[in-house]
Amino acid sequence: MIDNNLFGFFVFVIPGFVGQQTYALLTSYSIGDVKKQLYSAATYSCIYYVLFLYPILWFENSQFKISLLFSSVFYIVVLLILPVLLTCFWWRIRMNDRVQDYFPHPNPNPWEHVFRKRESYWVVVELNDGTRIGGLYSENSFASNEPAKEQIYLEETWKLNNDGGFEEKKQSTKGAIVSASEMKYIEFFEYEQFS
Repeated sequence: MIDNNLFGFFVFVIPGFVGQQTYALLTSYSIGDVKKQLYSAATYSCIYYVLFLYPILWFENSQFKISLLFSSVFYIVVLLILPVLLTCFWWRIRMNDRVQDYFPHPNPNPWEHVFRKRESYWVVVELNDGTRIGGLYSENSFASNEPAKEQIYLEETWKLNNDGGFEEKKQSTKGAIVSASEMKYIEFFEYEQFS
């Protein structure tokens, strides 16, 4: 039999933990060590239970609580589904341009901000040694997320002309992987411009 204190602890921490994990998936946010996770989960749970106190109290005093099915569904929704929805809602609000005047952007760096959009670009990468790589970043390309090291996979590489423009697709290209540690910068061009 589960100790009531342990059960109460888990019930209190679960919404915060679910919210944390959802937020980490949405933003590549690094949660940190276990102690930090517990503090954050407890804080999130406090806010969560304040927001949903009245519906929970209403259910506890209603006739629906008698039914095991209704109780199970209600608490699955309360402990698992609502924290996900609330976190997604909060993330959506934070992505709004007007809100970013008051709260920092949820993406931790420009790399995440650009590549999370999953838009297609023509890209020129200049390496530390001055070499320039032209390529296509599109549906089959990939950019790493935190906490992994920043790398980009371009699905096609292109020859660049003397002016730095895209001349032609390299024969039999299957793309290239470039690490951010090897780059000076990445320049992006609208996909329609050369397609």
